[in-house]
Amino acid sequence: MANMLNIVLKNFLKKPKTRLYPLKERDSFERTRHKIHFETADCIHCGICQRKCPADAIKVNRAEKIWELNAYRCIICGECVNVCPKKCITMLNKRRDVAENKKYISIKKVD
Repeated sequence: MANMLNIVLKNFLKKPKTRLYPLKERDSFERTRHKIHFETADCIHCGICQRKCPADAIKVNRAEKIWELNAYRCIICGECVNVCPKKCITMLNKRRDVAENKKYISIKKVD
C-alpha cells in the first residue's frame, strides 16, 4: 500500500505526459501530407492531374476553366502534385479544416 502511495504522489507532482489537444496541437512531421493546395494563376487546365488521380477525386473542365477536388474521395497520395507540369498543385503540411457536410472544392480561373 505504501509503495502504491509513493507512485501516486510522484505522478501527482510531475508534469503530465499528454498534451491539452485543443489548446496545444502537435507539430506535424516534415513530410506529412495533409491538404492539397491549388494555385489558379499558373494552371493551364491540361487535365493530367485528373487522369493520374487513382481515386478519381479531381475533375477538370477545360472549356469553363474549372478545377474541382472531392476532398473526401482524395487519398492524399500526392500523384497530382508529382505530375502537374506547371507545379500549381502543392501538398501542404497543415490539416484540412473540419467540414460539416461533404462538399467539393471548386476553383474557377478568372482571366
